[in-house]
Amino acid sequence: MEDDTERLYGQNKDQYRKIHDNATAISAIRTELEALKVDLVGATGNNGLRGEFRTYKIESEKRDDSVLKALAEVQKQQGANLKWTIGLLLGVPAIFAMASQLLGG
Repeated sequence: MEDDTERLYGQNKDQYRKIHDNATAISAIRTELEALKVDLVGATGNNGLRGEFRTYKIESEKRDDSVLKALAEVQKQQGANLKWTIGLLLGVPAIFAMASQLLGG
């Protein structure tokens, strides 16, 4: 009977040890999850990596908009320069022809 009691006591001790170890492991995992959550979402939900990504996205969109505006302005300026160049090319022969006639040629 004593052997049965000692065996049961030993089994119970082992089971309680496993329960305690599992509870400790679960607690450690919860702590790590909370730390990851704070890193990702932030303590207030507005900071952390999600907040940093949101800020990066907004800044990136602003930079993209400014680049697109600059490109549009360059295209506009190129169009004006092209019109001026074409006008110059068309006007120069006429000037030479008029000068030639004035000079008696």
